[in-house]
Amino acid sequence: MTKIPFNWKAFWMLLAGSIVGLVGVVPTAWPFRMKPRLRAAAQANMPLWTLVTLQLAPQVILFGVAIWVGLSFARSVGLGLPFLEARLRGQAIWGNSAAFCLSASFWA
Repeated sequence: MTKIPFNWKAFWMLLAGSIVGLVGVVPTAWPFRMKPRLRAAAQANMPLWTLVTLQLAPQVILFGVAIWVGLSFARSVGLGLPFLEARLRGQAIWGNSAAFCLSASFWA
């Protein structure tokens, strides 16, 4: 059995996407979760950017672990990221994507 090297480019792309998603959730979650913490941070003289960073850091770590586990075991169960991996190799993906999108829309 040939060992396939870990795709670090895909890992960093997926982690960056998860961070963008987490930052996008901050304004939505602000009224529900952040107001009590904001009062506590004001009492401790903590800047807002530090509070937001401390709130997002554990979630980024958990996403990183989940992405690493997923990418590590994806090939062994027959899964993968064909479009992202092809794009990172510099190959054109639009030729294969039309048939894939058509079949995906049929099963959706």
